[in-house]
Amino acid sequence: MSEDNPFLSRERFPRFDELTPASAREALPVLIAETEAKVAELEARCEPTWDGRVAALTDALEPFSRAWHLVGHMLGVRNSDDWRAVEGELQPHVVRLSLRVAQSRPLYDALLALRDGPAWASLDEGRRRVLRLGDQAAVRDGRRDRAERPRVPAVSERAHYLRVEQLRGVRAVRKLPPHSRRLLRKP
Repeated sequence: MSEDNPFLSRERFPRFDELTPASAREALPVLIAETEAKVAELEARCEPTWDGRVAALTDALEPFSRAWHLVGHMLGVRNSDDWRAVEGELQPHVVRLSLRVAQSRPLYDALLALRDGPAWASLDEGRRRVLRLGDQAAVRDGRRDRAERPRVPAVSERAHYLRVEQLRGVRAVRKLPPHSRRLLRKP
């Protein structure tokens, strides 16, 4: 893979003029594989500390998240058949990765150990809020009671795909000429 792929750049500001569907097709599968490996390593050695759990997960997800958000941005500003094709090709992999992280029991257990352990007292209110929100997300995503509700992962995946389809519909409407969009509005 080319080292100068704009999706792999760590520069502060993206090189928007160089972002192409071909460069996204090249970079995103590599970033997804790297992120999956980092998450697996983190699950194996997750420490119940802020740096060992929250910061480490953020660092593991950041390169992929940045690149995927750039794809979303390009869909918003240069909505084309090529960009939609890239999104469609990569979406199943992105959904699987995001659900894997969202439903990871080892990551959730580390979050609980941090929240319920002695390190809690040393955390400022902002970090405590992050942990409380993480616990709420875990309940919503099915990590907490997965054994009692085995269908949660499948339902979560279906809901994710429905949100993506809804977003695609919104993008399709935005692509219409203004006079056609007026016809779709409710009276």
